[in-house]
Amino acid sequence: MESKSKSTVSYTLFLYREELRRNQTRYIRLNRTKISLTDKLITTSVRNLEKCSMEDLHAINREILFKKKLKYQVQRIRNLEAGNMYGRPNQDDDSDNNVKSVNVNSVKRSDEEDGTKNPV
Repeated sequence: MESKSKSTVSYTLFLYREELRRNQTRYIRLNRTKISLTDKLITTSVRNLEKCSMEDLHAINREILFKKKLKYQVQRIRNLEAGNMYGRPNQDDDSDNNVKSVNVNSVKRSDEEDGTKNPV
């Protein structure tokens, strides 16, 4: 596996494009390639952290979140291939993979129905 991590970015992009050209695209391989590229980008950015602006830090944060999302997708694909119909990751996986969302529209509607507004 060390040889995979030492491959150049240009070669990784070449492999990614070749996989996209395939008739039967393997999405798990595409996601692994995206994870590898994102990891290299994060590593490069973190090395130059002293020179980063606030916008750069926000970009690094988005890259980290994107990488976590890709890891979750890879785990979900593996579970689906293994026959787990829900595609949920195993319980022993990182809790970072559990993405929670809030429906903002429903919160606003309930405030408007009460006639009260939460100061945010």
